[in-house]
Amino acid sequence: MVLTQAAQLHDPLDGPERLAFDLYSASFFQPSADSRLLMLTMAIETLLDLQPRSDAAKAHVTALIEATEANVDLTRSERESLRGSLKWLRDESIGQAGRRLARTLEPRTYLDKSPAAFFTRCYEMRSALTHGYVPRPSHRDVGLLAASLELFVGDLLAGRLLTEVPD
Repeated sequence: MVLTQAAQLHDPLDGPERLAFDLYSASFFQPSADSRLLMLTMAIETLLDLQPRSDAAKAHVTALIEATEANVDLTRSERESLRGSLKWLRDESIGQAGRRLARTLEPRTYLDKSPAAFFTRCYEMRSALTHGYVPRPSHRDVGLLAASLELFVGDLLAGRLLTEVPD
């Protein structure tokens, strides 16, 4: 019955959703909780649609870019690198976009946290793993978070099925 209803909704996956689903599926075959958590976090990142910041924030970033380009004390390579990084600041951060996407799952909770708070915790753990935080997160903490993140990403990918198909 659920499959019939899902087929009737006929909401085919587009490019970002297809990649997110591929990453989600591949996460089941990862040998460690660390790699599962990283892969599931990447799945969420592919679903994000970064929105532009306010006009005031964009004007500020533009001024920073212009100041960087005019700075003669920086090498050309440094100016180009900084300019590229600053351009990313014209849009909201991954954290902001992730929390916005996560709120679509309310009123669900994950590890007794709101979806936005849970996403933030997962993204912090991803940063701890990829940026070599010391002390390294424990295998237990990563495993628990990865298991719940699996449900979270599954719910994101389910989309309309969560609300239009009864449990």
